[in-house]
Amino acid sequence: FALGLGAETVADFQKLAFKQAPENRGQWCAVGLWRWSRHPNYFGELLCWWGVFLTCVAGFGSSGAAPYVVAALSPLFIHAFLLLLSGMPLLEDSADSRYGAREDYRLYKLETSPIVPLPRAQYRGLPRWMKKWLLFEFDMYSRKLREPLTAQGGSA
Repeated sequence: FALGLGAETVADFQKLAFKQAPENRGQWCAVGLWRWSRHPNYFGELLCWWGVFLTCVAGFGSSGAAPYVVAALSPLFIHAFLLLLSGMPLLEDSADSRYGAREDYRLYKLETSPIVPLPRAQYRGLPRWMKKWLLFEFDMYSRKLREPLTAQGGSA
């Protein structure tokens, strides 16, 4: 829980400081945790919810599966909400519409994990299936780009 709260707080303050600097007007945030993740604040949020879940289940003992399943509903709902329904799809669409024609943004997007903070060089070298199924790099996060991203960073 504490790690998630710390990550979310740091990411939010980094983005706030970035947006308040006049020289960053018209730019996307790629400093601090945002250098390693396109949504590090959501990563922290998810860690918070899974931390609460783990804290709760520690007290369930041998009470059967039902309490574990019910307790998992909250973090699973938040996970689905942020990754699939609201948060990330809307923000990715907005950023793609705004910056999608810029090659430097397209390279940032191609090399930066959508949620789990990872060094860009490490993320870039991962196989596509791993990015999609383990690190949540879903196709819907690039649906507003005029041309699809390629492994070289340019257009297809």
